[in-house]
Amino acid sequence: MGKQQKLTASQENYIKAIYKITKEKKAAKAKDICAMLGIGASSVSEALKNLGERGFINYAPYELITLTDIGDDIAKGLIERQEIIQNFLINILKVIPEAAEENANLLEHAITGDTLDKFVKFFQFSQICPCKEPKWMKGYHRYSEQGLIASNCQECIKNKGKNEYASSNCCSKGCCS
Repeated sequence: MGKQQKLTASQENYIKAIYKITKEKKAAKAKDICAMLGIGASSVSEALKNLGERGFINYAPYELITLTDIGDDIAKGLIERQEIIQNFLINILKVIPEAAEENANLLEHAITGDTLDKFVKFFQFSQICPCKEPKWMKGYHRYSEQGLIASNCQECIKNKGKNEYASSNCCSKGCCS
């Protein structure tokens, strides 16, 4: 991102909040943003002023707040990425939905942009790939939910260093089933 578009995690959260509010109400008020983010009015006012000066939102004190076209595009991208992470947490890692939203937001801000891009692409690929769910994924789900490793997996793990099972054909022997 260029200088104008580099945002802090907090600023990204403001943009996402404004987007969500405006989808419901057509425009946001500072008090709506305060309520959604659980932040005091003075902090919100300062952040809105900054985002307005940078061209992400249409803002004047005591007026309705909307996103500019740039802000809207950024919000859509941020929300899409957070939803992808949230879906990964729920569908792949089997995190409970109540925790997944909060954790997705934390993860989104805790890892670098390049790593997040790879994470997003991995999950997108796992969702669009026409192949059935990989066997190792079934094995992971079993392990995650029950703490159990399939007996065939245990055999592969035991023999991993002995090169008796090449990793390319380990699961073809029924491992993870």
